[in-house]
Amino acid sequence: MAVEKWAFGIQIVFFLLTHARANRNVYLRRNFTMEWRKISEIRTLHPVNETALEILEAMQEETYKIQMIVNKRRIGIYLDDQLVYEKVGIVGSAVRTHSGMHVVVLHPSRGHVMLARQFLTHQPAEDRNLAACLESLMPGNILIVAAVPDAVMFLGPDAVARLEEMGASRIRYLARHEAWVMVAHTPVRAQTPPRYHYPVLKPNVTVPAKPLGRVWGESVSIRLLEKMDASAFVDVDVFVPKFSGMRWTGPYEW
Repeated sequence: MAVEKWAFGIQIVFFLLTHARANRNVYLRRNFTMEWRKISEIRTLHPVNETALEILEAMQEETYKIQMIVNKRRIGIYLDDQLVYEKVGIVGSAVRTHSGMHVVVLHPSRGHVMLARQFLTHQPAEDRNLAACLESLMPGNILIVAAVPDAVMFLGPDAVARLEEMGASRIRYLARHEAWVMVAHTPVRAQTPPRYHYPVLKPNVTVPAKPLGRVWGESVSIRLLEKMDASAFVDVDVFVPKFSGMRWTGPYEW
């Protein structure tokens, strides 16, 4: 009698263990066989990697999202989906009022606009002001440059050389009625004596200048030969890392 009770108890234990294993997966139906139940228990979904999500969120917090939109009607620059610069052209006029080269400088860590200028390079002698502006920029800032047709009509070699120093690779080959944008960090130049002590050297037109800046994005819209109108619009998203800009050292610090 004791042996029969002991055997009956063992059967109950085996039944409970089998039932617990079968019910471990809540999505497993009871009418499946034991073989399919074991396969279903092994092939389960892996848990979400919380560390990878935290790393992606931290990377998004340490970068700026800069969007540049250039078309026949306007130019708009957005920083983290917020409009920071806009120029609207007059529709129907002979010359679009938003044509030319647009230069926008952002602070590398705070993101506020430090400089915003438009240069009418479709008119003579305006490229000199553009070259002087690019040469006066402090190193380490976020530089956004956009060319709205017809920006290269009177774009001289001095301005082209300054843009290539910033990192531009397509500005030399940009044609009329074509749009171009670039996002970079202003380069660090070696200290040079004042210009009035030395003659001003004319930049070489045939050889591109050596790039010194760090380019994060560059885009150009090519015009088809069959069409005589301006090229299509440019819409570019660029992610730029945040970091502290360079600081002046010496008797006068900013």
